[in-house]
Amino acid sequence: MSNFQYDPSAIEYSAKVSNKRLKKATALIGDKMVKRIIGLALFFLGANRNKICEILNLPLGTFLTFLNRFDKCGTDAFSKKKPPVKAVQAAPQAELLYEYNATQSKLNLSDKILLLPISSNNSLQHKVLILSFFNWGLISSSEAARQLDFSERHIRELAQNLEANDVGSLIDKRQGQQQDYNFTTEVKAELIQQFTFNVATGKSSSSKHLCQQVNEVCNTQVSDRSVRLYMNKLGLSGIKNSLFEMLEDFKKNSRD
Repeated sequence: MSNFQYDPSAIEYSAKVSNKRLKKATALIGDKMVKRIIGLALFFLGANRNKICEILNLPLGTFLTFLNRFDKCGTDAFSKKKPPVKAVQAAPQAELLYEYNATQSKLNLSDKILLLPISSNNSLQHKVLILSFFNWGLISSSEAARQLDFSERHIRELAQNLEANDVGSLIDKRQGQQQDYNFTTEVKAELIQQFTFNVATGKSSSSKHLCQQVNEVCNTQVSDRSVRLYMNKLGLSGIKNSLFEMLEDFKKNSRD
């Protein structure tokens, strides 16, 4: 057993130097390898696995797989590639019978039928199931494409992503992130202001009209769909009539 002990707090760190070294290392051996090295070092120093993955933006399953491979292969785990998955012997006879609107799937393998109960609401589970069957050699890319209504090229890309980065890679976070990025506090405030002004002056308060106004004032490119989404989030769609009535009552009382 090693007597080596290390206290990370005893060493001074420089963010500037770190960024320079990381940039150089990434250019030399790639981002994935750099993350593996840092992750393993943090693991040796007693860091929590979940925190390591959070800091390095790594899927937990991928990191745990790497740690298991390191336990078995040592430093070869850094360069050793996974052996290709062998197709199941029964693959030529495999037939996937799947009805997404039904309550179950059937995988017919030779003389055996495997019942797979899947809710019609679980679209991600359905996607993982089909892509896993493709990765395991149970169905062809054309069959997977038919099941998911994707192109065969997209099926292969998704299957590789699933194999390398786990299920999280199949969740599309880009749309929500883009909306949040575009809809800054300034844009939200302008949306509310334009909506209120349009209602007060009898102009159109449609999402399309508001979208044009907000983009012109804020010099942005938010979409009509995003405007509708935030109008619903902010509850603007539900107060259009009541706000107009309140303004009319106020005008009437002011005249009296």
